[in-house]
Amino acid sequence: MRKAKKRKYCITAYIDKEKISSVRKKMKSDRTMQEIVKIFEAIGGPTKADIISALCFDEMCAPEIAAVIGTTRSNVAHQVKTLIELGLVKSRRKGRYVFYSLDAKGIKWVFDEFLKRIRR
Repeated sequence: MRKAKKRKYCITAYIDKEKISSVRKKMKSDRTMQEIVKIFEAIGGPTKADIISALCFDEMCAPEIAAVIGTTRSNVAHQVKTLIELGLVKSRRKGRYVFYSLDAKGIKWVFDEFLKRIRR
């Protein structure tokens, strides 16, 4: 029977307490971080990510979005509801149709940055 090896753990000899305090003050609250996580979880799904990607280029109604991403209107409506609740997408009615567009200016930037990194 083998003896388990003792693991050596890294012991930090010095911690800059001022730096730790400064970083903690700059970090966002737990509540804010939970909201950020919700947004990333929402756009983590392929359909919602496709919808946001399409809306980066133009305002569209549900049938147009469905045609662009290859899904049903009802699926688009269901997914868009979540994106509206998160404040990522806004809607406006014109006649019989509801048109959707990005509500969060920064989300287009995030998508553009992700694409740049993926293309490297």
